[in-house]
Amino acid sequence: KPNPSCYEKALQLSGFSREEVVAIEDTATGARAAIDAGLKCIAVTKQKAERDRLDFATYLFSDLKEVNAILR
Repeated sequence: KPNPSCYEKALQLSGFSREEVVAIEDTATGARAAIDAGLKCIAVTKQKAERDRLDFATYLFSDLKEVNAILR
């Protein structure tokens, strides 16, 4: 990361399409890799500075409990 190739390889190996996958990341570089690979990205961090750098993520949360609510 930030190269999206790790996500592209995982998609290839898993057989899932981009529409079926969501990445969960806690850093801007990881989130950028996911977005650049064409995935939706849930960013999770409590750090204010990192939250500011993650404003491009599909979703941005401060706690994993919040993520659980949208994945149901």
